[in-house]
Amino acid sequence: METTILVRIHAPYRNSMKKRKSRVNSLFRRLYGYETHSNYNQYNKRKKGLLEEIPSVRYEKGMIMIRETDLEKVKDMISEYGADYRVWKVIPDDEEMRLLKL
Repeated sequence: METTILVRIHAPYRNSMKKRKSRVNSLFRRLYGYETHSNYNQYNKRKKGLLEEIPSVRYEKGMIMIRETDLEKVKDMISEYGADYRVWKVIPDDEEMRLLKL
């Protein structure tokens, strides 16, 4: 059985500095994806995030379950934005295994 990993991402805003807030927001946008709007909401487009490309289970903002083989991609992105993370090996239930395509 392939191992699954629970990742907790900790990216504090640190005294509400504008530069730090934008980096944290950019990290979560690249992880989860986002909607873009232009011309007064006439054109809408979905930008995919990393977690939409790899099989993952999202619990809440900053808590995700991924396959161990995809851990390096996620760790590299988190480190690129200077955020902290914790990693645990977990045993998924049947629904989570289906979502992770195991």
